[in-house]
Amino acid sequence: GRPKKDEKPLMPTLSAVVGKSIRTIQNYLKEEELESTKDFALSENCIKKAIAQLKKFDQVRGRKKWEVKLSKRLPDIIAELESGIDDTQK
Repeated sequence: GRPKKDEKPLMPTLSAVVGKSIRTIQNYLKEEELESTKDFALSENCIKKAIAQLKKFDQVRGRKKWEVKLSKRLPDIIAELESGIDDTQK
């Protein structure tokens, strides 16, 4: 759905970076749909790959307006993803 006031849309960014559809990303992130530890490991692995891709993007990004704008938001996006992984490991 639409982000709440002061929230930024994370799904389109993840979709572009990971190269998967928004629906696939949503399925990876839905804990209630994870039926086995194998599914969970796959989801966690996808998020870790997304984090790595975001960090790589930040290092090699160009000077286009959207790239600069995205790179300013990357620390928050990466922190949110890492905190999601940390929360699931507790």
